[in-house]
Amino acid sequence: MTEQPSTDLVRRPHALATRPGTSGDTSTLVFDARPLVWGDVPAALRRAARHEAPVVADRAVADPVVYRDDEHGLVEVMRAWRAHRDRLYVALALRPVRSEGEQVRPTGPWQPVGLRRYDAAGEVRRRVGQVPAGLPPAAPRGPAGVSAGAARPVRPSVDPEHASAADAWTYLPQPVRTSAERAVPVPDDWIGDLQQRQVRGLPRSQEVVVLRRDGDRALVVRASREVVPARGVTEEEQSAALARADWTVEQVVLPTARPRLLEATREVPTWI
Repeated sequence: MTEQPSTDLVRRPHALATRPGTSGDTSTLVFDARPLVWGDVPAALRRAARHEAPVVADRAVADPVVYRDDEHGLVEVMRAWRAHRDRLYVALALRPVRSEGEQVRPTGPWQPVGLRRYDAAGEVRRRVGQVPAGLPPAAPRGPAGVSAGAARPVRPSVDPEHASAADAWTYLPQPVRTSAERAVPVPDDWIGDLQQRQVRGLPRSQEVVVLRRDGDRALVVRASREVVPARGVTEEEQSAALARADWTVEQVVLPTARPRLLEATREVPTWI
């Protein structure tokens, strides 16, 4: 699917795997897709998810593939979540689309499918710290300008509903990934992305926000970093500086009770 490009907040839609022990280098990524936000979730689901406790984080992403639905034909699926200090909501929506060659365009608004609520069932743990980017040392340049010995980029092998989170995951520092995977080894929900904010055409900040949830607990990882552009800096120099900046990482773990289905406008299709 193609979306209108944004010069402000943009999402990285494709992933590269990394060498074990290192994190991905964001300096050569192209951020060219407008991200979904919680405000894109259908109003009925957002109303049902109102809660007074402070919000820890939220995210909304679309699967990178389209599906064929018995009622609407070709559809795109949105998965979204909002975490509070004592509660988690996970929303599901879809919208009809049409295929135009290699592009897919929406033909209607997002429609609610369902909303699950998970209340905290124990002590909520929160940890915040500074973590180095964890990039590998710069490799020597070959005659064609290609780093000698660089790992060949490959797509991570995950289900479509986890693709965006798997994307973002590769750019987190290894200690953060290891800690999160110990807490939630095999997630049922794995939803999130990497976003970059640009100011006057220069990258200024990046944020990775991801939910990992299994039957026992939900883990929210929120990592952010910012580098103020120096006078006269080029886009390439600024991208490299941002890619090597430390992350400020927040991890919140909520032991969860059994989910409550708050809003369901239709039976959830088995293919979602």
